[in-house]
This record gives sequence, structure tokens and C-alpha cells, in this order.
Amino acid sequence: MRCRYIWSGEKNNMVFHGNAKRTVIGMTDRLTALSIEKMEQLYSNRTDLYHIIEADTEQGKVLAVEKNNRFYPLNSCYDAQKAAEEWSEQFECNDMNDNSVIIVYGLSDGKSILKLCEKRPACRVIVYEPCQDIFWKAMEYEEVAELAERENVCLIVKGICEEYFFHALQSILDYSNFQLVVQAVLPNYLQLFRQEYQEMLDVYKSVVELIIFTRNTMILRGVEIQHNAYGLARDMMESNSIIQLVDIMRTKEMEDIPAILVAAGPSLDKKVEDLKKARGKAFLMVVDTALNTVLEHGIIPDLTMSIDSRKPLNLFKNAQFENIPIALSMNSNKEVVKKNHARHFYEIDEQSYLKRIIEKLGKDTIQLPSGGSVANNALSLLYEMGFRTIILVGQDLAYPGGVEHAEAAYGKGNDKVDTNKKKYIEVEDNFGNMVMTEANMNIYRKWIENYITAYDDLKVINATEGGAKIAGTEFITLSEAIGQYCKKDFDAKQLLDIEAYFTEEERNQFICEIKEIPEEMEKLGQLIGDTHKLYRKVDSLNGKGKHNFMQMKKAMDEIAAYNEKIDASFVSCMLQAYIAQTDYEIQGELLKYKENESTLKLINDFVEQGQELLNAYQDAIQQLKEDLPLIMEDFA
Repeated sequence: MRCRYIWSGEKNNMVFHGNAKRTVIGMTDRLTALSIEKMEQLYSNRTDLYHIIEADTEQGKVLAVEKNNRFYPLNSCYDAQKAAEEWSEQFECNDMNDNSVIIVYGLSDGKSILKLCEKRPACRVIVYEPCQDIFWKAMEYEEVAELAERENVCLIVKGICEEYFFHALQSILDYSNFQLVVQAVLPNYLQLFRQEYQEMLDVYKSVVELIIFTRNTMILRGVEIQHNAYGLARDMMESNSIIQLVDIMRTKEMEDIPAILVAAGPSLDKKVEDLKKARGKAFLMVVDTALNTVLEHGIIPDLTMSIDSRKPLNLFKNAQFENIPIALSMNSNKEVVKKNHARHFYEIDEQSYLKRIIEKLGKDTIQLPSGGSVANNALSLLYEMGFRTIILVGQDLAYPGGVEHAEAAYGKGNDKVDTNKKKYIEVEDNFGNMVMTEANMNIYRKWIENYITAYDDLKVINATEGGAKIAGTEFITLSEAIGQYCKKDFDAKQLLDIEAYFTEEERNQFICEIKEIPEEMEKLGQLIGDTHKLYRKVDSLNGKGKHNFMQMKKAMDEIAAYNEKIDASFVSCMLQAYIAQTDYEIQGELLKYKENESTLKLINDFVEQGQELLNAYQDAIQQLKEDLPLIMEDFA
């Protein structure tokens, strides 16, 4: 439950003391992007929007909120410990297990959540407190300090660190456990903070949507994407890595230079000429769908990006494309790559077999944070490069006037909304009106909003004169943005003039690793066969009494060891694309056991799911053998 590491502030020189100090240190240890310095500043500048009362009772102090001349206690005024115990009893149900993730709305005095943690010590718990005024009081309580220090608890407070809620959810939830989320609300929090509750749910929903979106993409297109990656491996080996661009603006002492990120929203047609005013005064990143539009107007990007294997070649028809440096992923269209003769900068997926090979060479890789669109990746890349002022252009993320994209992207007549072919939803635009968009575009928008909030040092200007409102951005015209931020001359070419990532010796070693794939496949096939035998042994011993228990336990321990060997093989990474549907189905069931189920049933499920996955692996190895010519043709 840890986020990106950004540290400032000293633990031994603080304005906080006692339990408050413990609370703050615990929070900054869990959310390492949150600094003690920031919390001290927020505490010093607090405004006390709510009247928080500490009511004295026979049992001790009870926190309460006074609102509209009414008194709202956040725990029982008669017996807070008993009330906390009773509230926590809801987590004793059999539908939960140690893999459940619990989201609690409200912190109060910490007593109820501490009881919950005592009942469910293995569960990960995210606490979302909607009122910082309550938190500033509660942080002094022993129970809250203890919660903050627990490894399995993450405290999120609106107005202090709510921007990390999205990223905490992303770091915890995946397809295997998102259906195991349990939500709970502390007393009186809905009456006091109903709107904030809906905001919290909206963020949670956006994370779940992204999980499902990723799952559907892998099932529908996983093998296609893998085939495409085979065709890019040689070019990746001979090119550059995006990791070479990380922090390059700081290295070159150019932190004050802004970047302009150009997407292909319909508003681009109206403002493309204005981009000429920024040439030589900003770094111009243009995504693939916007290339035709800017090139037709004589504007040459400093860098473009394309990460989709299905991007049509028509987007790259302009002859000038071949000389524009391009950022790529192993999902990029390999035919597009062949048309480009400038520098290629690759990101590598964390789960890719290529990452395993590259790590064996002693080199690092990077996967950019993404919400699913090329513009999401481009925003991440610009931040990683060190740009701290980013101007968005053509980032409509909606269809103002019933137009989907800039005319030159896919041609005149192919840019209109057709409600008979697609489903649309309405969102607020930059002027307070409602505008049509699609569900996937809305996911991209919400991802950008959450990305922006995670970085205090990032300023994003929305110079898209139309489209959906993007919270967290400053909305001004492109001309105003250029006049205000693009003032200093600089040469972008010096940023990207970088030697290839791999040396000749490393490239030769890479080729050797690729040529060993057939041998590694045979080794993996043998491992899978041996593991199958162990599952059959466990199945035969299950339910046969205590006499056979030790034999069964030994076999299960051997299965765990064999599974580790299977996972360690880079060939098993190659197989993931072929087994995506089976893998997701098993993930969706694997963690859902009920605590009152018999050992016999649990072991039966363990054997059945394990054998099903191994069968899928065996089928995938046969498919991979058929695909070997695709892998080897560039390394003959």
C-alpha cells in the first residue's frame, strides 16, 4: 500500500507531538508521496469550516459535529467502546475472508475501525475521512495513531491527501479482488457529508471501470498485441528506451520550459494555426491521431507517440512523419514503425517477457502510467521527462457539435457522431453545458483528473476550447497560454539526441536469449507436466484421513515451489496473452472462498483451479510453438 516516493520534511523537527506525531508519520510512511512538510503547512493554514466538539462523557471524550444548530455525535455518547464493537460485528460474516478489501467512509475517533482491524487483521483497509477538521482533532487520539501505524491501513483525508485515494485503490485492486471490496459507513457521516460520499464512490467506480476495461482488452486483443510485439522486438533492441528520457529536463537544466500536448479532438481544427507561435518556445508532443492535422499546417512536432497496434497507416501518410522521433510501446503497430526512420523510444510493459530478458542484461525498463489512451501515456511521459507545465490542446474527450475528432485524422465525413452505431453519455463541458461523449472517453478524462491531483508540482493548462471539463486544470485559450508560459527560446533536438540504449555486447546477448526460447519452452512444458502430477496426488489424498495429511501437505508445498519456477520463466510471460480468458476467470474465483467452507471443499477447488490453469498453459505452449516463426524471423 505504497505510492510514488517523494520525500520532504524531517521527522524529528515537527509541529506535531504525541499521538498526532505518530499519526502523521504513519500516514507519510503509507503514502510516501505525502510529505510531513505538506501536512504541517495544511495544519498551520487550517480554516475550521466545521465546528468540531469533544463531548465529555463517563466513558471519555466523544467527537461530534455541530451543523445547522444540530448536534451529530460520531460515536455513542453512552458507551463508545460497546458501540464500536457492535459496528464492527458486520465484518464477521462468512462472505468475507482475508483477501477482502474494506473501504470505510469516515474516521471518527478511530475506535470502530480499530475494532474492525482486530476482527480482520489480514484485510487491507482504506479509510476515507471527508472532513479535515474532524481529522485534525482525531489525529490526537491513541486509536487513530495506532491505525496510521498499521501496515494494512491507509488513511485518506479530503483536503489533505484525497488525491492519493485513486492511486491507493489502483495499487491494491485488480481483477482478482475487486469483487471482494466491502464498503462501510460510520454513524452520522452520510447525514453530514453525503456529497463527499458520492465523490468518493465516483473515484472508486473509475478504478473498477479501468480494471474491467483492461481485462476486456486483454481477452479480445491479447494474442493480436503479442503477435505485434514479436515484430517489434528487434527494433526495440536496436533503439532507445523511454527510461533514457526520465528527468531529462532537469538534467539539461530546462525545468522552466513548458510542453504542449496535442490530441485530435475536434477543437484542434480551430486552433491549430496558433501552435506556430509556440515553436521553439515549448516542447511539442503530438499524438498519432493529430499528426495529419498539424503537419498539413506546416507544424513539425518534437515528438509523437503511438501505442495501439490497430492505428491505421493513413494517420502516418504525410512524408514528414518518417523524420519525427516517436515514443512507442510493444503494442504499437509494427507497420507504422517501419515507416519512421527517426529515433524510437520504447516503454516496456511490466508483465512483458522482454522485461525479464532486459533485466537479465542488467538494464532497467519503464511502463508509463496510463488510463487507456495515447494521450494518457503522453501526459505521463511528459511528466516523467521533467515538464511541470503542460498545455493541453485538442483534448476534447467529448464531441462538441456532434463531431468526434479533427477532420484530417480520419478524413472528412468520418468525423460525425452516429447515435445509431454507438452509445453516448453526457458530461459537463468547459462552459457549464452538457456535451456528448463515450464511456471509454470518460474513463480517460477521469484518469487525467486523478493523475493531475497526485502531483503537487504539476500544472496543467486546458487550452482545449471545447469538449469535456477536466477538473484540476486551468482553462484558458491557447493564445493566452502561449503568451503566458512560452517565453523562453530552446532547442528540442538536443533533448532527444541520445545513444541507443543497448551496447553491441548487450544486443548480442539479447539475441542469444531470444534464440533460447524453444529450449525454454521445453523446460517449462516439463515443469507444467510435473506440477500436474502433484495436483493429481493431492486430489487422491484429499479427504483420506489424518494418516495421509502430511503427504498431502508435502505435495502442496512442492506445488508452490513448482509454481514459483513457472512464474520465473520468461516464457510463462509470453503465454499470458494466450491464456488471458482462463486466467481472468480463475483470478475472479480464486480469492472468493468462504471461511466456513470445509477443508475438503477448499482443497478440491485448489486442485480444480490449478489443473485448469495448467491445461491452459499446455494449450498455450502449442500455440506459441506455432508462432515461433513470427518470433524468430527477425533474429535468424
